[in-house]
Amino acid sequence: MMQTICRIAILVASGLLILNPLIPMKLDGLTGILGVVILITSIPNMGNTYKKPVYVFVVLSIFLFVKYGLSFGVIVDGVNSMLAIAAIVATLQIFSIPIKVGNYDLALEEYLQRNYKKEVSLFTFLNLITHVLGSFMLFGCIPMLFTIFTDPLDKMVHNSKRFLGTALSRSFSLVTLWAPGTVNVVLVSQATGVKWLDILFPAVLLTIMGLATSIFLEYRYHLKGKMVQKEVISVQKNKEAGAEEIIKLRTLLLIAVGLIASIVIMENLHVLNGTTRVLVSGLVIASIWTFKYKGNPELKPAWQEYWGKSIYVARDLAALFISMGIFAEMVNQAGLISYIQVGLLGGVGLLGKFSFLLIPPVIILLSLVGIHPFISTMLIGKILVTAIQIPNYEVLIALALLLGGVISFVLSPFAGNVLTISRMSDCSPSEVGYGWNGVFSIVFLLEGFVFLFLLQMIWH
Repeated sequence: MMQTICRIAILVASGLLILNPLIPMKLDGLTGILGVVILITSIPNMGNTYKKPVYVFVVLSIFLFVKYGLSFGVIVDGVNSMLAIAAIVATLQIFSIPIKVGNYDLALEEYLQRNYKKEVSLFTFLNLITHVLGSFMLFGCIPMLFTIFTDPLDKMVHNSKRFLGTALSRSFSLVTLWAPGTVNVVLVSQATGVKWLDILFPAVLLTIMGLATSIFLEYRYHLKGKMVQKEVISVQKNKEAGAEEIIKLRTLLLIAVGLIASIVIMENLHVLNGTTRVLVSGLVIASIWTFKYKGNPELKPAWQEYWGKSIYVARDLAALFISMGIFAEMVNQAGLISYIQVGLLGGVGLLGKFSFLLIPPVIILLSLVGIHPFISTMLIGKILVTAIQIPNYEVLIALALLLGGVISFVLSPFAGNVLTISRMSDCSPSEVGYGWNGVFSIVFLLEGFVFLFLLQMIWH
């Protein structure tokens, strides 16, 4: 009963978030209440990986609520600050239906087994396919790809858990540097006032740098040469099967391009807000793609799997992010966040036009104590855009915010993708974040500093 209530609340909240900017009546109070319902009904059925940090944030929030005498409106604001993430994930999980019905998951698996003989080439491919799928499935691509590739990789590579975990966590996180459908990009644009197209080119360059760094570090220190075969994998070897796999891979690429194009068109036409563009684009394209399989006997089981399984990805994330959002809003309303503002302004006075160097470390450090980058991005972006009046400097601020967010997503044990990968690989969040991605995070942060410094020298 509790699980059914939770699922219904997630879907209703997603629908209301789409309607909210389209009607004159504001629905923030209703969505806030639904968020509280989602949190309460999620906790009893969550795994310990998610449940423990949720309990920590809830207890801290209750303490701040009582100590500072905060109102219920603070809870509503905290819920709404993060509820859109759950809505986006729940909506984009619909893409799992045509992928399942059309056997795109099997095509990916067979293509992998048929074409790759060395670990580095397979690791590169896995990074690229994660990046493509992540651009429109967002977080939903992680559990899907983990499920698809776990068994074959266990037979093909030496350390399959690290192999799959690093590829998925890093490549997906790097999507949030540039893809217009990602919450990170939407929030950075809102906080700084910078249009997506203004940051696209340098963000893509940073993304390429990050992917290359990830592949090089794994190749240099962890990947072996040829892949192992713990058992023979049966793959139909004929040209017709290979051609079908290529067609399906091209279809996935076309879906990604279509989603990005629709968001760009709505942005240029100033239609809807950032989150709603993503929700509407994802819902329309996923629905059209799903309609293609009307009459397919596998469609009903796929919908049942979405209702019974896929939506739980959104459930666990919703509870985590809602609890984080409430905690962060409590910290903000209690006035504790002002200490960060004072420190930032002091840093601006000291560093001047090089103040962008402050942004990534602050976001990363805050993420390590549970302040999600989505929250710190809005805070820091608004403070620095107001404090620094230099032409085009807001673009540097936006890129620095994106850089700090990306590294937080692969490093912080509170990050959603780190928690999910740790749960699916049976490893601790600290091992996934610090152990697998620690060196990459340090190297990419230094590369990002150099990149931003060069941009600053060119533009100013």
